[in-house]
Amino acid sequence: MIKNILAKIRNTPRKKLYIGIGVVFALIIIAVLIWIGYSAAKAINNISAGGFSLKQLFSSTSLKNENGRTNILLMGNGGSNHPGGQLTDTNILFSYNSNKKEGALISFPRDLYTSIAGTSEKNKLNYAYAYGEMNQSTTGGGGAAAKKTISEISGVPIHYYIVVDFVGFKELVDALGGVTVDVEKAINDPLYPKDYFDSNGEYHKTDAYSPFHLAAGVQKLDGTTALKYARSRESTSDFDRAGRQQKLLMAIRDKALSAGVISNPRKLVEITNILGNHIHTDLNVSEMKELASASKNLSLDKMKREVVDNGDSGLLVTDSSLGGYYLRPKGGSFKAIQELVKNIFTSGSSTEGSVAGAQTSAYGEGRIEIYNATGESGLARKTAPLLRAKGLTVTDLKTSSEDRDDTILYDYTSGYDSQSIAAIKSVVPDAKVIKRSDGDANIDFKLILGKDYIK
Repeated sequence: MIKNILAKIRNTPRKKLYIGIGVVFALIIIAVLIWIGYSAAKAINNISAGGFSLKQLFSSTSLKNENGRTNILLMGNGGSNHPGGQLTDTNILFSYNSNKKEGALISFPRDLYTSIAGTSEKNKLNYAYAYGEMNQSTTGGGGAAAKKTISEISGVPIHYYIVVDFVGFKELVDALGGVTVDVEKAINDPLYPKDYFDSNGEYHKTDAYSPFHLAAGVQKLDGTTALKYARSRESTSDFDRAGRQQKLLMAIRDKALSAGVISNPRKLVEITNILGNHIHTDLNVSEMKELASASKNLSLDKMKREVVDNGDSGLLVTDSSLGGYYLRPKGGSFKAIQELVKNIFTSGSSTEGSVAGAQTSAYGEGRIEIYNATGESGLARKTAPLLRAKGLTVTDLKTSSEDRDDTILYDYTSGYDSQSIAAIKSVVPDAKVIKRSDGDANIDFKLILGKDYIK
């Protein structure tokens, strides 16, 4: 039978044979395009508030802008199966200046106390999106509420928003084959939550801990590790974390636009389907195309990076008068923040990733280990968030081998970091401060809780 088929092929005129092969290849190409188009259309209907449109797909639309500047609010939240899953713990303003072909990333802390735009509500910034989602009929949804709120803080119009959840972030990084990041400072987080992804890829939160360690230096991160790198804050700070999130965004952008990904239809469909389930935006299809094109031409070495923080030269101050940990603008006005945002492309903002103020707490370095020497379990763990609320960085929690009656604070800064000492004493007023010069270079203080702390 095979011999007969080969004989027929040999006896088929060459022109007809070429035409037949051409038709087969054309049908294969059409089938692939239909497959890609159907997958993309289905995903975009989930991603974009405007849905999928063939007209938009083949049309060209300029991005909304003001004097050549487009502002996009990038947000990250926990998503389903996560307590407070609609709270946006990542709030980054991405600005693209089409005139200069430059971009800027400005991070706003989740604990910034502000009015929720269009309402009489006042709360932390991370509540704006959640409030909008819970009150869609009056706010227009989470994206609209968050855009208006950030616009009032920053003083610039927010043209678009993009929000992605933990699952989407993790799966996107994995679909890209991982991302490469230069980890400036080793991470040792003893209190990283023991969360997990089940066999269906769903994210689950637990009350247990799973210590997270990542060495300094150039590292290739898979999705799970990248998510931990973006979320960890127990041994650093929210401002450190904001800086790391900016680095990850640039690493993802670089990998996504690499030739190996863009030219791979199967990879594009995989990524589109991932985004379709875990990302939402008000960009339409044509605007997505324009943004992708602009991103290709964006020079990373000119990327401006800022973290709005409460460092010595920062624009925020810590406020605990409401009974929790909040951040407010210095002087009670957002004017200085608005000036920073307005002039981001003309000021000397960081382009090297060393975000001003991101490496220090409100009271200096403030790196502290807590030892429980009371004989009562759990006190070190209960004390840690109280110190973090004061701006300290808790690097480790330990149980002392021996109980003691008094509380001791070993000061390895020789009294230099007086602000941190005052902050610690406000939480543990009976602590006896002892200056030491033989401490670990990785910590500034060692707090040993004695039985007098229980009283």
